[in-house]
Amino acid sequence: MKIIEETYPLADFAGVMPYFSEASLFLDIETTGFDAKRQPVYLIGTAYRKDDALHVVLCFAESPDAETEILQAFLDKLSNYREIITFNGEGFDIPYLQKRCELHHLIDLSAASFVDAYALASIDLLKSVRSHKKLLHLDRCNQKSIEAFLGIEREDTYDGGQLIEVYRRYAKQPNEADEALLLQHNLDDVRGMVRLLPMLAYNKLQNAELTVENADWDVDASLLTLTLSMNVTLPKPIRIHEDAYYFILEENRLKAALPFIHGELRYFFPYPAQYVYLLREGTVIPKMLASSIPTAEKRPAKQEECYSTMMGDFLAIDRAVYRKNPAFFEDERIFQKNWSDDLYYIKTDPQATDMQNICGYVSLLLRQHL
Repeated sequence: MKIIEETYPLADFAGVMPYFSEASLFLDIETTGFDAKRQPVYLIGTAYRKDDALHVVLCFAESPDAETEILQAFLDKLSNYREIITFNGEGFDIPYLQKRCELHHLIDLSAASFVDAYALASIDLLKSVRSHKKLLHLDRCNQKSIEAFLGIEREDTYDGGQLIEVYRRYAKQPNEADEALLLQHNLDDVRGMVRLLPMLAYNKLQNAELTVENADWDVDASLLTLTLSMNVTLPKPIRIHEDAYYFILEENRLKAALPFIHGELRYFFPYPAQYVYLLREGTVIPKMLASSIPTAEKRPAKQEECYSTMMGDFLAIDRAVYRKNPAFFEDERIFQKNWSDDLYYIKTDPQATDMQNICGYVSLLLRQHL
C-alpha cells in the first residue's frame, strides 16, 4: 500500500467554509469494475479539514493483494468523523466498499452499512445537484459537468472506466507514468468534490430569508421591480421566467420583476348556484332576492357571469401557484380579467411601505422551482 498526502489552504476553495467542518470526511474510490463481489478497489481517496487547511489522503493498492490494507486504513479513520460526503456515494462508493469489507471480513455483517455502524451522516452531492437540474439548466449531472458549470478546471482528462485497463497494466508492470495517471484522477475527483460544496446553497433556498432592500413601482411600465437580500450566497446565477414574474438570483441578491396593472378587474363569486341572471338588466343578484321576479325574466347564473368589478392597482399572480397554496391567499380577494384567464390578480397599493406580503409572495414563487 502506498499513501499519498497533499495539503492545500482552504482559502483556495471558494465558498466551501459554511459546508465543511472538521467532522466531515470526503470519500471517492476507484475500482477495477462495477461488480463489488468480484472486482476490487484499488484506490481510496479521502479529504478532511484541519483548521484552515484541506488534507487529501490517497490510499493506493499497488497490487490487488493490497486491497485489504487500504480498506482497513479507511475504516480506521471513520471513528474520527460524523459526516461522510460523496458524489454518487450512496449509489456506488458506499455500497461497493461495504461489500468489499464484508468479503474481507473487516466489518460486522450484522451492520446495515459502515455508515450506520459508525453513526455517520451521509451527504451525496449528486442527489443535491440532480434535484436542481432543471433550475440550473444542466444537461448532465456527472461530476465533471458540475465542475464545468462552476468553472472548475482539472488536470485529469480520464474517467474511472478508462483507467481500469491502466490499473490492470500497472498491476502487472508498475511504472511511474501509469501511477501518476491513476493518482491524478482520484486527486482531482476528491479536490473537485470539495469545490462542489457551494452547490449545497441551492438547497438552502427552500428556507431562505428574504429582505426587501429596494422597491420601484413603475406605473408607466406597469412593473414592480424588487431587490431583495438573501441569507444564502449562490455560486452561480439563476434566472426564472414565468408569465407573472421574472427572477434573477445572483450571489446573495434576488432581483424580481412583477407585473401589475391599473384598471378595472372582476371578482368572481365563489358559489354561482346561489345567483340568478336577470335577462332584462343583464346582471346577477342573489337567488334569495329574486323570488318575486317572474321566471321568464331570470335564469340560473353561469359562473362567468357572477362577478363584481373594482378599479385599482392589481399585482399579477400565477394561477397554479394560487391553487397549490390557497392558505397564503386566504385573506385576499382574487381578481381576473375573465373567468377563463390563467392569470389571477390581488389588490395592491403602490404607495404602501409595508412589503412583507409581497416579500412572502416572492418566497412562495421561488419555492415552486426548488
